[in-house]
Formats: sequence, structure tokens, C-alpha cells
Amino acid sequence: MKKLQIPSSTSLALNPTTATAAWCLDLGAFLVLGIWSLVLFAGCAVGPNYKRPPITSPAAFRGDPSPTNSSFADLDWWRVYQDANLQGLVREALTNNYDLRIALTRVEQSRALAMQARS
Repeated sequence: MKKLQIPSSTSLALNPTTATAAWCLDLGAFLVLGIWSLVLFAGCAVGPNYKRPPITSPAAFRGDPSPTNSSFADLDWWRVYQDANLQGLVREALTNNYDLRIALTRVEQSRALAMQARS
């Protein structure tokens, strides 16, 4: 009965076919990685004679009667909807919100203290 021989790491290193196979796998992996990187980077290249196309933008956009510097985001959100019921509820919430009053009072106090410190 024959004993099974398990190859040791030194015998694998000395075996030229195993070393060549490992070297070929490493070389193949680097070649594939290199080719893919060249393909991907070549897609980002722009030719030397590239000229940006001219853009003609209109002086006024459709539905805009006159260009202004104010933004839609600068408006109060409850006034955008133009609902009297909503505006009444928001006004009532702002006047009866004691936490908001306290916070506003503290902000005003800190501003006054900052003005005193500057003078």
C-alpha cells in the first residue's frame, strides 16, 4: 500500500511548472487590469481641438413676466398657498407658541448683549 505524499511548500517552489503557472496567473491578472484601465481612461479623453458649443439662452423664460432677483424660496411658505384658513392657523400658532416667544426673547437678549460688548 502506497502512502499519499502531500507536497510541501518548498517542493512547490522548486517545481518549475507550478511556479510558471502562478507567474502566468499574476501576469494575466495584471494584463486584464491594465487593459480595462486603459479602456476606461480612454473614454474620458477629449480631443485636442475640442471647442465648447455656443449656448443661446433666452432673455426671458416662458411665463416669467419680468426677471427679478428674488427667489420663490424666499417667500413665506404659508403665503405661497394663498389660503386664508392656513394663514390664520399659522398666525395663531405663531402668536400662541410660548416656546417660540421664549426663544425669540433669548435671541433678542443675546443680540443686545453682543451690541453692548461691541460698544
